[in-house]
Amino acid sequence: MRKTVEDLGWLLSQGEPDHSTKEEAQALWDKLATILNNAHTEVKKVPSDDDQQALIRAQIDKKGMALNYFYQHELRSNPMLGGRIVVELNFMPTGYLEDIEIKSADEGLERLAIRILPLLRTVRIKPQEAPQKIEYKLSFFPSTP
Repeated sequence: MRKTVEDLGWLLSQGEPDHSTKEEAQALWDKLATILNNAHTEVKKVPSDDDQQALIRAQIDKKGMALNYFYQHELRSNPMLGGRIVVELNFMPTGYLEDIEIKSADEGLERLAIRILPLLRTVRIKPQEAPQKIEYKLSFFPSTP
């Protein structure tokens, strides 16, 4: 690309170019524009952590009824049960989940954390160039009378 720019500059600096020189200069310019445009369009946007979290949240929200079912079942034995479960989602470069691990669960939520793991196994993200670990937090709040 540097050679193309140098050649174009040299041709244009030679004073009044003849018709064939103008065509060569235009051809070089067109080639340079094509290279620059292709380089610009091939840049891939790497999804930010916020983008990934939003994508995961949307998928988990679709499983809300099933998550609520398990949570309501646990509330029967402890009506004031609430807190947070933190899971680590390990994604392959394809965007499919390879492994999921419970990082922490507030007191009383351990059993619920184990029960919801199968629901979370279907979560997907956009394909990446490398494996990715994402920490995801689920919060549970008891109904107040």
